[in-house]
Amino acid sequence: KDAQGYIDLSDLDLTSCHFKGDVISEVSFLSSNLQHATFECKEIENCNFTKATVNNVIFKCRRLHNVIFLKTSGECVDFSQNILDTVDFSQSQLGHSNFRECQIKNSNFDNCYLYASHFTRAEFLSTKEISFIKSNLTAVMFDHVRMSTGNFKDCITEKLTLTIDYSDIFGNEDLDGYINAIIQMINTLPDNAVKLKSVLAVKLVIQLKI
Repeated sequence: KDAQGYIDLSDLDLTSCHFKGDVISEVSFLSSNLQHATFECKEIENCNFTKATVNNVIFKCRRLHNVIFLKTSGECVDFSQNILDTVDFSQSQLGHSNFRECQIKNSNFDNCYLYASHFTRAEFLSTKEISFIKSNLTAVMFDHVRMSTGNFKDCITEKLTLTIDYSDIFGNEDLDGYINAIIQMINTLPDNAVKLKSVLAVKLVIQLKI
């Protein structure tokens, strides 16, 4: 174990390893090579992947909770259909990665390189805003996402697709708060995304009229 009491799997070549179990908890993969590894479990919690190499890693889990991916690098990482609860992706390089149908809450994507990653039908469920500040979101697909809070300040948004599922409007007890949060999020998009901002705003107005 390391100084924090975590199982220490740091600085190891764990290429193509298959991690299987009910819960994977308190493990440090600091700076390890995890290329083509698979994690197959109900939950990963309190684990540290800082500076790990994660090309083609597959997370077949139900939930990741309190997990750190700080400065992690890799392409084609598959997080699809996971609950990502309090996960720190800041400063990571995760191009061409798959976040389809994830439920994402209390997680951080600041300063990330997410080129051509997919968040199709992802749900951003945080009460506090999901932050993508200073991230490279070139060609990222946020299509049909449920999202009412977010900060895209100083992002690169070339070829970014962002379509919001506004179904939360119907039956929402705090409709004013929901609308204000969406408008605030749209306003954080950089100036070069003016067309995207106007489309999002028009679609919101159309939904309100319905």
